[in-house]
Amino acid sequence: MLKARVMSAKVMDYEGIKTLLKHAGAAFSRLKHLWLDAGYRGEGKGKDWVEKTLGWSAQLVERPRKPAPRERCSDGVGEGMDQRGRGCRLAETIAS
Repeated sequence: MLKARVMSAKVMDYEGIKTLLKHAGAAFSRLKHLWLDAGYRGEGKGKDWVEKTLGWSAQLVERPRKPAPRERCSDGVGEGMDQRGRGCRLAETIAS
């Protein structure tokens, strides 16, 4: 961590980054790239602002997607059947 700053809860993260980093170029002259949470996506927000104002590269880091929950079948009742005799399906994993 290079620097931290506590701001009011009313300040959105994509606005706070501007206050935090506006003088960072002078203090951290070797810093040229930032990894940002996906919340900084959009025109004039974190990533866009960093690239246009500071001239640094910025990359948005996405959270990994969770696979869909799988329905489980009970053993001994029959192939692909649950205890009530209903067909048992497996939800497919979300792929993107």
